[in-house]
Amino acid sequence: MGKDVAKYVRSCEVCQRVGKPQDQVKAPLQPLPIIEVPFQRVAVDILGPFPKKTPRGKQYVLTLVDFATRWPEAVALGNTRANTVCLALTDIFARVGWPSDILTDSGSNFLAGTMEKLWETHGVNHLVATPYHHQTNGLVERFNGTLGAMIRKFINEFSNNWDLVLQQLLFAYRAVPHPSLGFSPFELVYGHEVKGPLQLVKQQWEGFTPSPGTNILDFVSNLQSTLRHSLALARENLKDAQEEQKAWYDRHARERSFKVGDQVMVLKAQQAHKMEASWEGPFTVQERLGAVNYLIAFPNSSLKPKVYHVNSLKPFYSRDLQVCQFTVQGDDAEWPDGVYYDGKKDGGVEEVNLSTTLERLQRQQIKELCTSFAPLFSATPGRTERAYHSIDTGNAHPIRTPPYRVSPHAQAAIEREIQNMLQMGIIRPSTSAWASPVVLVPKPDGEIRFCVDYRKLNAVTRPDNYPMPRTDELLEKLGRAQFISTIDLTKGYWQVPLDEPAKERSAFVTHAGVYEFNVLPFGLRNAPATFQRLVDGLLAGLGEFAVAYLDDVAIFSDSWPEHLLHLEKVFERIRQAGLTVKAKKCQIGQNRVTYLGHQVGRGTINPLQAKVDAIQKWPVPRSKKQVQSFLGLAGYYRRFVPHYSQIAAPLTDLTKKTQPNAVKWTDECQKAFTQLKATLMSDPVLRAPDFDKPFLVTTDASERGIGAVLMQEATDHNFHPVVFLSKKLSERESHWSVSEKECYAIVYALEKLRPYVWGRRFQLQTDHAALKWLHTAKGNNKKLLRWSLALQDFDFEIQHITGASNKVADALSRESFPESSS
Repeated sequence: MGKDVAKYVRSCEVCQRVGKPQDQVKAPLQPLPIIEVPFQRVAVDILGPFPKKTPRGKQYVLTLVDFATRWPEAVALGNTRANTVCLALTDIFARVGWPSDILTDSGSNFLAGTMEKLWETHGVNHLVATPYHHQTNGLVERFNGTLGAMIRKFINEFSNNWDLVLQQLLFAYRAVPHPSLGFSPFELVYGHEVKGPLQLVKQQWEGFTPSPGTNILDFVSNLQSTLRHSLALARENLKDAQEEQKAWYDRHARERSFKVGDQVMVLKAQQAHKMEASWEGPFTVQERLGAVNYLIAFPNSSLKPKVYHVNSLKPFYSRDLQVCQFTVQGDDAEWPDGVYYDGKKDGGVEEVNLSTTLERLQRQQIKELCTSFAPLFSATPGRTERAYHSIDTGNAHPIRTPPYRVSPHAQAAIEREIQNMLQMGIIRPSTSAWASPVVLVPKPDGEIRFCVDYRKLNAVTRPDNYPMPRTDELLEKLGRAQFISTIDLTKGYWQVPLDEPAKERSAFVTHAGVYEFNVLPFGLRNAPATFQRLVDGLLAGLGEFAVAYLDDVAIFSDSWPEHLLHLEKVFERIRQAGLTVKAKKCQIGQNRVTYLGHQVGRGTINPLQAKVDAIQKWPVPRSKKQVQSFLGLAGYYRRFVPHYSQIAAPLTDLTKKTQPNAVKWTDECQKAFTQLKATLMSDPVLRAPDFDKPFLVTTDASERGIGAVLMQEATDHNFHPVVFLSKKLSERESHWSVSEKECYAIVYALEKLRPYVWGRRFQLQTDHAALKWLHTAKGNNKKLLRWSLALQDFDFEIQHITGASNKVADALSRESFPESSS
């Protein structure tokens, strides 16, 4: 029993990814090869960037160290592009000669085509260090640490001109004996000690006596002998030093090895923080390369196999999959409708809902039109070729989430759903390395909704920032229409196919096996963006009478003949795209429809009564979170409440960070709560804008806020509101003068109302002579000058009204929320 528990705990995938200190067991040290010939093998790296560029634009250092003599070279660089590095290396090798081997890391500048051409041309064997194992290139890494410290100390004590003294710093390093060799780099390259500043001072103190000259032959012979002797001693010293280092390192090391085909976790640096690493995998050992290096393959990925040091690997312990699911209680807002399909072949044209207000001839005409497009109306999803959904997970590795457990009754429901989807071609059996669990959510009618939990897949999916339509703009287009039809596509997402890589990533696991979607399933990140892009292309060129928000398509017209023509054009586009329509959800020829939570049509836009009822029945909040929830629901209709900011102010004060979680419910809060519900229940009506008529803008300011309203004159010769605006002034803004506040109210309102009033002449009403300040703004008041220039874009006529006549804007300015549109 204990062994089973230990095995189960050890196979936890999350724990293996997080890791623990004992995971990084070191393998015995493999000493670097001892190179006897100077500059036969060199190590190269890039140091930097330093915090500030030098006056000459240098911020990096190209470093090079010789394996035999530890001779260092360094060149200051302005950038690390391959061409720049290539030129710097050419300058170095022009002095010391071209090496046989060169060791670098796997940086893109060292692996570029330019560099590979350079190695090939000069017969250089390019060696690449294993990723995330700096010890492979430890010689130059150690030098980088020393040189970096020298440069930083110079910058702190003197100036940022370190690139001018770089050679002097190298001189100091070359003159010091290397601890592993017992000789300085100068002695091993030149055969004698060089004369530096300290030697010059010593000669002045002791008196300099030049040595007698020697002929060239004797000098060359002595130099060769000295170099051979020095290099031999250095080699022996290095061998002894390596033995000591290995004995010290191997105290806590142990032999580790993997076989071809083993599953391993790889310690990889994070992209955002290269000095931080985490375990990723599992991956597969493809080949063993030497004593400590392994070629690791990445299954189900476009990444090429890479070489890793054994210290960056650990075994992966797999757990037998539990083929099961679990059932949760959920609400309709969490999981979208339309996921469950019962396989019925209904949905014919006879189920289309026609307006009861249509005349007999109009009903006959619309029936004939729908019948001519009868194949469109089907309960079976179509399959378009106009769009494909992709799932871009970058370099993320396959995620396989263990499935959940369910009852035998739920398993039977899952099997029925899978069979239906297989028959329809929605899914297919899968061998994908990806797998997400299934979640069963009970529907209000007792049925079970089949959903896939894609949260982990979504977390590694790159976002698609395709813009969604503004609901207010869509509603304003529909509001003026006399005839409106709404069309709902049959299980819209299922009509969009997935590309092949996305099919693998969409895989889900059940007790009946692993399957993957052929079409776009619900719950995927970027699914709305893909579908909106499809419908936008579908209705391209028809924007004057057709709009769509995802699969909710609306066609609007001012006359019946136009509406028939518009419907025919949209139906034809849908047919050409290979899509189908759900007949039962189609509303044809209506004068008012429910669209995006609103009642629109015949020049009006009203909130949906069902949601207003929900506000009216809302219980008294007891916590800050409950207050935020109520304000979130009520705020959805703030556009219909002229003084929403003023009414809700006591409630929004309860949500401040300084307030306790258990709210203190006062009489003022209850009054605001009751008044807000009553105001929303009074069914105020906001007029849709008519861009063929002039607009009127009124503004006002108070001590705490500013307000504005956009209005138009209706057929009843009364001005009806189109948009309400309110904004609470900040602490700094509240100390402005009255005139400045009034000016700011105008500037703020016109910027917010730019989509309505820009490019057309309109009237501006205010109860203060604020614009006099703007028209006379001088350069000594930058704020007023800036506002004056901002208003140059607008064409308006100014009307002064009394404060008593400016009730709406005045109310909006009193005790407003932070920036809001109501």
